[in-house]
Amino acid sequence: MKADKIMKTNPASLWMRISAYLIDILLLAVVLYPIRSLNIDYYSSFLHAASKSPLLAWNLFAISMITALIILFYFSLLEHKTGQTLGKLLMKIMVVSKNKRMTFGDALLRNVSKIHLIFLLADCLNILINRSNQRYLEKYSNTEVISLWAKSKL
Repeated sequence: MKADKIMKTNPASLWMRISAYLIDILLLAVVLYPIRSLNIDYYSSFLHAASKSPLLAWNLFAISMITALIILFYFSLLEHKTGQTLGKLLMKIMVVSKNKRMTFGDALLRNVSKIHLIFLLADCLNILINRSNQRYLEKYSNTEVISLWAKSKL
């Protein structure tokens, strides 16, 4: 399997991963703008919305949950089916399973931290602390992000 050979020799760099993530987030921001703009005036403060009306607070909560689920399923479904999101495709990196095949559960587990930036930063600590190429949830899902760039023969 070609991905196995690449995985052993060519993990994706942190900068490639960050770039792919930013591309995906920009795409999602454009796609989700109509949903989030429905109640844009309520986003200034959850407490402010709750003090005005419980219904406004509920709307804010519902829109946030829908947005989080769309983000989670965008990453999980594409990585499960193709190993790549649009950002990963453009950066020529790919998610591979250390097992035979990545299940949807593996993809879901590795992406659950992407619903909020604080969760994602906490998940990424493993890369910085242990100087590894895997986030905590990637270790538990037995997945790794690899580079598809061919190594130059110098």
